[in-house]
Amino acid sequence: MVLTTTMTQGSKTQTLTQTNHTSKGDDAPKYRVEHSVSDKAGCQHAACKPAGVKIAKGELRIGTHQWFEQEEKYIYMWRHWGCATSKQIEGLKTLFARDPESAPGYSTISPESQEQVRLALDEGRVVDTEWKDIRPDLAKFVGDADGEIRNAVGYKVEVTGRGTAGCRNPACKEKGIKIPKGELRLGFAIPFIGEHMSWQYKHWKCISKFDINAVKELCEQGLLDGLENLPEEYKVVVLQSLETGQAIQPPKLAPDSAPKQPRAPRKKKVVAQEDDEEQGSKEAAEPKRKPRKKRTADKLDDANEEQEATSKKKRARPPKKSTIPEAESTAVSEAQAHPALSKPMEEINPKFASIQALTDKLRADASTSPSKPS
Repeated sequence: MVLTTTMTQGSKTQTLTQTNHTSKGDDAPKYRVEHSVSDKAGCQHAACKPAGVKIAKGELRIGTHQWFEQEEKYIYMWRHWGCATSKQIEGLKTLFARDPESAPGYSTISPESQEQVRLALDEGRVVDTEWKDIRPDLAKFVGDADGEIRNAVGYKVEVTGRGTAGCRNPACKEKGIKIPKGELRLGFAIPFIGEHMSWQYKHWKCISKFDINAVKELCEQGLLDGLENLPEEYKVVVLQSLETGQAIQPPKLAPDSAPKQPRAPRKKKVVAQEDDEEQGSKEAAEPKRKPRKKRTADKLDDANEEQEATSKKKRARPPKKSTIPEAESTAVSEAQAHPALSKPMEEINPKFASIQALTDKLRADASTSPSKPS
């Protein structure tokens, strides 16, 4: 929300523009209230600052977001709640008089301190300057934001599907609490990288006054997604919460009573089936072609392969020369050509045996007889 204020002093007119966001830098809220997250911050009041008076941890304080020249950045300058100026109260009143619960940090302070803030907005000043309300249990750092999701571009109500998403409420987020399966939750569409969006969630019981007002506005315009798909018990909770302005605790439903979220059609498979059908119709329409004959190049390749094989045979090594003498090799070759010659003569002709025996006897007698004188 952007607030433009015109101030006139004598003949001079000055226009002031204040931006009420919760993001970091110069877009953070101009004012915020909270229980001090530490005891290190000093009070900026003229009576406390020179003495170096600190704000106790857990004590209610009010901050003004302004430019810090020494570090060249925006920071919060804090004061005890009792030291708040009328200008700070008027700034809160101007911004949040219609809805004090939307004031940054309001949802994080105790109910007693919330009452003090409402009284101050009504009166235009701090009513009880001695009010401290030191609550260390509520001293939780939430950065420049107060736990509100103010940059949402859309909302939806639904039954939790898998139970893996964490609740964005500061108290739940700090403990890492997730939203159980089957429980009612509120979804926030957050801008992410240009035109893309990401979804964040809160338990329905954890939504704030700010969330209820935003959802109510969409519901009145008929733009709230998911309401018609809820079980009747959850639908009643949503409508009653929007009517009363307070988040109502949803009942616990049996697992079977929670409707299952419809799955989106698998477009890839459908496309694949359509492609298969189109391809099948094309194959049916077009006759199958006969296989082509081998090209002339294939025949030439076969001829080249045969020629190479023949040349390899021609280039084969000659057989090794035999080491057998030529005469013996001739005899061996004749014996191989005429197997009968390799057998003894006695086996070929029995008469040759008797002749050979007679010859051997005559030679023996001749060698034993004495020689005649000449």
